[in-house]
Amino acid sequence: MGKLIDYYHNLDLKRFILYVCIFSFVIRLAFVFFKGDFENPKMWEHGDTARYMLAGHGYTMHWPYRAIDEARHELKQDPPPYVGSFMPPLNPYFIYLNFKVFGDNTKAYTSLFLFNVLFGTIAVYLSFLIARLLFNDDAAKIAAILAAIFLPAIVGTVTFSGSQMYQMLALAAIYYLIKYIKFSKSHDIMIAGLLCGLQTLVRSEFFALSFALIFAAVLVNYWRTRNKKFIFNLILAFVAFAAVVGPWTYRNYQLYDKFIPVVTHPWHEIWRGNNIFASGGARNADGRHVWLDGHNDYSVAHRLDSLPLDTRFEIAADSIFRDEAIHYWKNNPKKAILNSLLRVVSLWAIDYTSPEIHNPIYIFFVFIITIPVLYAFAYSIRKDGLLRNPNVIFLLFALFYTVLILTVNFIIRYQIYFLTVMLPVSSYGIYLISQKLIEKYKPKKLIKN
Repeated sequence: MGKLIDYYHNLDLKRFILYVCIFSFVIRLAFVFFKGDFENPKMWEHGDTARYMLAGHGYTMHWPYRAIDEARHELKQDPPPYVGSFMPPLNPYFIYLNFKVFGDNTKAYTSLFLFNVLFGTIAVYLSFLIARLLFNDDAAKIAAILAAIFLPAIVGTVTFSGSQMYQMLALAAIYYLIKYIKFSKSHDIMIAGLLCGLQTLVRSEFFALSFALIFAAVLVNYWRTRNKKFIFNLILAFVAFAAVVGPWTYRNYQLYDKFIPVVTHPWHEIWRGNNIFASGGARNADGRHVWLDGHNDYSVAHRLDSLPLDTRFEIAADSIFRDEAIHYWKNNPKKAILNSLLRVVSLWAIDYTSPEIHNPIYIFFVFIITIPVLYAFAYSIRKDGLLRNPNVIFLLFALFYTVLILTVNFIIRYQIYFLTVMLPVSSYGIYLISQKLIEKYKPKKLIKN
């Protein structure tokens, strides 16, 4: 054991991360081989949109609810007679490109699985780079190992939700934001802007977060270095961001004559966490996911059935969810507040409504991230304050998603995304805690009289 520890400490960093990335790639590949469905995988809304595009119907999908009216149910068996913006476009287009090259078959599914493995491995490497840039080599090694074996993220390699893509993109954007804070290079903040734009096209809420992260990075850099180009760099980052997101936003404006940055259904996500069936977790009171799935008699389904299936359908549908959510808040304020707090507990700890994650392995991976993260945040704030602290990027990320979960619904996939991105900070927390323990319990030297 001692020789293994010595080898670990003496291993060259380049060889170390190479070995860890190879291990990460192999373990994810093995998981895909044994758990992936190569014949008829569930692809949900992302796959539906890609398949409609492949069939020549454009970027569209039916609003995911079980129609109550039989005539509407029959209409939903046909392609939607309109194009829409229900899903952020990057992942559906990525699936579509694979379908276009290989067809909607095993070859395309295999290609998508392999990309998931690759994206997951790149995320491991990015976790290493961030921890090394922000903290130290020991934290970087911990981050790499923890990211490589982080089982909740590995499970995502056999899904088609884009989780591996947006975990990677979020870490990449954060890396370049922190790199800019430390080294003041204009090209770093420009790349960060581009990556924030790409992440926004996978996770629509990143539209708002991008502004906060970019502004914070430029501001902290200025306070640290008095960089005279801070206004130029701020504009450069936002121009890069707009160059990526702008075409899709403009397309939406042309379609709806309304400012829709990415998607048409923000109130739908709020309603899912704020209705009489919601229970503060990923599942509702009867143990099912909060969704218009036909198993619960949601009155909102009748209202959706009454809407014409035209270009304005998605806008009108989201307005219904807005009305329903506001009505719920007015009539159930105590329950709404309690459920909001329970969702935050679900994000930072364990969702009590989801028995599938109530096992020692998942619980271990949650708390090996969250407890050290909180310790690292407290330590870095005491040490560097806020205004000059590069860790402010992760602080903002954590604060944003905590506030977001107070408002919208909670899904276990959201927690896995959150934990994966916070992993570099967790590695530093683990490093700090281990140093304290070593210092506390190291053998005392005998002092000669």
